[in-house]
Amino acid sequence: MLGTVNSPRVVCLRDFKKDTDLMYSVIDFCPHGELYALLNKVGFTEEHTKAISLQIAHGLRDIHNCRIANLDLNPSNILIDEYFGLKITNFSCAHLFDEKLEIGKWGSQQFMSPELIDRSLKAIDEDLRNADIWSLGILLFVL
Repeated sequence: MLGTVNSPRVVCLRDFKKDTDLMYSVIDFCPHGELYALLNKVGFTEEHTKAISLQIAHGLRDIHNCRIANLDLNPSNILIDEYFGLKITNFSCAHLFDEKLEIGKWGSQQFMSPELIDRSLKAIDEDLRNADIWSLGILLFVL
């Protein structure tokens, strides 16, 4: 799924290799690590928080425009590139809007929407974007 999203705010899958024991993903270079690590090192001003919020919201919009729900949006899954731009990563829990959602492991519980925690598939199937929007709200609260 990662290869279908073309956005400056979503990490790009550049290559994929597999050998007998391991699989390797080559993604955009993000030398400044995860947003989570930065949260623990420095405090953000209101202006920083606004800029961060916009970048994440634009990435989420681009993901949703490809009819994909990330379902694991949290500070550990936001990488910081060489220009201090933010990129959403980790699509291991992602799901296409048009496919039936099966009960499974979705995201980080601290950032998970109530319907995902409750595993109420009827509520989830109505609009998968809502689960990501909830996670975005929690992420912004944490900032």
